[in-house]
Amino acid sequence: MKIRTKLRMIGVISVFTAIGMGVILYAIRIEILDRSKKNALLDDIVIGIMDLRALTYDYLLHPEERSRQQWYMKHASLSNLFGRFDHLAAENREAANAILRNHNHLETLFSQLMENAGARSPVGKTSRDLLAGQMLTRSQAMISDAFRSIRRNRGALIAWQETYSKVFFSVAVLSVSLLAGVSFLLGRQIIRSLSKLQAGTDRIAGGDLDFRLIARERNEIGDLSRAFDRMAERLKALRDALRKNMAELESSNKDLEQFAYVASHDLQEPLRMVASYVKLLERRYKGKLDKDADEFIAFAVDGAERMQKMIDDLLTFSRVGTRGRTFGPTDAGAAMEQALENLQLFVKEKGASVTRDPLPVVLADGSQMVQLFQNLIGNAVKFHGNRPPCVHVSANKRDGEWVFSVRDNGIGIEPEYGDRIFRVFQRLHDRETYPGTGIGLAICRKIAERHGGRIWVESKAGEGSTFRFTIPTV
Repeated sequence: MKIRTKLRMIGVISVFTAIGMGVILYAIRIEILDRSKKNALLDDIVIGIMDLRALTYDYLLHPEERSRQQWYMKHASLSNLFGRFDHLAAENREAANAILRNHNHLETLFSQLMENAGARSPVGKTSRDLLAGQMLTRSQAMISDAFRSIRRNRGALIAWQETYSKVFFSVAVLSVSLLAGVSFLLGRQIIRSLSKLQAGTDRIAGGDLDFRLIARERNEIGDLSRAFDRMAERLKALRDALRKNMAELESSNKDLEQFAYVASHDLQEPLRMVASYVKLLERRYKGKLDKDADEFIAFAVDGAERMQKMIDDLLTFSRVGTRGRTFGPTDAGAAMEQALENLQLFVKEKGASVTRDPLPVVLADGSQMVQLFQNLIGNAVKFHGNRPPCVHVSANKRDGEWVFSVRDNGIGIEPEYGDRIFRVFQRLHDRETYPGTGIGLAICRKIAERHGGRIWVESKAGEGSTFRFTIPTV
């Protein structure tokens, strides 16, 4: 059964239970209020009877019209109270009837008492005393019956109040027990299922893609578990496909690197021979042939030299991943100084100024760090504008890595070419203005990626450039 359905059923049962208990409590509460009203009525009757008896005494002492009227007014007031006897419980009916009979008889006795009020004879006095005694006796009987009804009604009121408290307590205990039981059962089922799901997630995250939950529940948790198993199946299929692709890609990369190295290496000797003989032709026959021949020979020499340079750079590019040294503590400042020493003549020729901040020690391939600085500083000096080149190198630690910056005041780069310049043989300028093979920044990118970092440029045309690369901290 779905958890949603269970919760709805529990909700419906809880609502009907609450309504039923509410009706019971309401009925008991009504009974308690009715009993309280009956007690108040009986209290008023007792007080009225006692007042009537006191007025009887007053009339016996002072048989005047005022006393007689007061007696009849109180008697009528009691009659109004007795008119509400229908609201008394059945268990008080006998006492109520007795009180009514005595009440009616009191009026008869009081009428007879008034007739004998002026009698002076001994017989009249005796009759008057007898009537007064009967009235007092009946008044006392009425009071006794009223008190007995009050005690009985108060006992019933206390019993109903206790019943109300017991029912209310039972409702509270039942509600708490029901809520606790439902919460425990549902919580146990849900938490157990979620714990299994969490354990399965941990195993999947740990690489065990063969793990399956195999849920049998026909609820939302079961649906989630089955979706989890389907996800694991897809992840396993993707992992297998990825492994296959990675293996093929790794094999292809190795083949390409080997091909690039072998091709470049094997081309060196015949190209060197071609270049030597072309240069020999240039030395021997320059000026002896016509002008076109001299021009053709010059083109051949230039092409051979450029081809040789491209092959050298291609060899360097292919060796970044295959011929790199083991990483070790490398002083980036010393690597930069070595790069400047290699560029000494070029920097001096361009009249460039190269400065740096203190640079950190990083875990890297020292020779490739030198090459990285050499390529970036060389480019910064080469692509200068009308002003003398100024280059500044700095480093900042940020988010678990060192960010190196090489800033220049050169010609800058349009932002849309920011990624293109790091590709092999990609150039933005003709070789006559800025000579080179267009592979230097591709080598920089490969070196940065080999070290687990990245490289990018921040620049605008005519405003200089800042090349940044990262090396992870250890």
